[in-house]
Amino acid sequence: MKRLVWAAAMGLWGWTLSAQVTITSKDMFNEVGLYYRAYAHDPGPSPLAPNIFSSANQMGTAGPDRFWDFSAGPTAQIQRYDYQDPAGVPEAWDFPGTTVVERKTIEGVSGEEWLMFEPIPGIGRRVHGIVTDVALLGRQPLLFSPPPIDFPDTINYQDTWNNDFTYVAEEVFGTDPEDPDSGYSFRIRQHYSQKFTVDAWGVMLLPNLGLLDVLRVNGETTVLSEYYDDFVSQGWEFVGTDYARVYYWLSPDHGIVAQLQSATYSGLAPDNFDRALGFIRMFETNKKPGSGTNAPQPVTGFRMTVSNHRVLLQWNRSANTSRYRVEYSTGGFGPDDWHPVTAETQNDYLFDPAGPDGPGRFYRVVSVP
Repeated sequence: MKRLVWAAAMGLWGWTLSAQVTITSKDMFNEVGLYYRAYAHDPGPSPLAPNIFSSANQMGTAGPDRFWDFSAGPTAQIQRYDYQDPAGVPEAWDFPGTTVVERKTIEGVSGEEWLMFEPIPGIGRRVHGIVTDVALLGRQPLLFSPPPIDFPDTINYQDTWNNDFTYVAEEVFGTDPEDPDSGYSFRIRQHYSQKFTVDAWGVMLLPNLGLLDVLRVNGETTVLSEYYDDFVSQGWEFVGTDYARVYYWLSPDHGIVAQLQSATYSGLAPDNFDRALGFIRMFETNKKPGSGTNAPQPVTGFRMTVSNHRVLLQWNRSANTSRYRVEYSTGGFGPDDWHPVTAETQNDYLFDPAGPDGPGRFYRVVSVP
């Protein structure tokens, strides 16, 4: 059962309560046909010349019952993410096991990027790789070995998980079509070690979407880079190690609603980093409320009219709900302080004739399956 709105009987004000939530695979974008759009910053002219901006304190702090106001922020780009069947995506053919493809486009800009993944019930989202631009080497299909589970099937506050995977990018130069052994190849290998911690929960304010309950995932990434020497050692040569941090905010029915990506650091990136490469905020989606769960959803649009010794309570119907229980309290908010106004109703309204004549009342509407 879900509760949403509390209101004073003699006024027109109310509020929602934040709550620690659980995110499951049903909340993520794991179905063909879904999409979302998000605002993003200007990334800069190329991967070799990124636009680094100040991000100090935007991520907030770890802990319970936090608030993030992401209603304002950079809008230089609008990114669109579409979820497609791999059978119709030639780029997916290099990634065996892929069952859903995420296609990223930037509105008004040519080009696209692809994320190949496989939702596995009870385990999570297994990522087989990406198709993207690699510095110096151009567009590449990058197969992850072994494919990591980037988001588990169920995610709660204070959960942790780790990933380790490697990919290789390659470009061949100076090849003579009549001589297959001519030319040389340049290969880059990168090994990723990632640690994720769900370190905060609370409420986020987003453009168009309003207030959403969220979990914050704090991700540490270590990247070890190597290149293959075709001329001297004919083996892998160490280039260096980079460190980065990314924050994800996950919300019921909306999946990843915001991301904040740090620039690379020579050591462990601080929790409150002040150099960022990316800031993304969802503002539109076709994923319906309640589609990620079978549980009754909170009502919205609570309103109250007081007239002629009656109180009219109204609300918008909610998903997965067959009836509503309206309860009142005269001041206390403990479990024993709430009493039903009348029997449960299938309507989206209720009259309380006793409301104005006694002590002031607080109301709450409980969705019932």
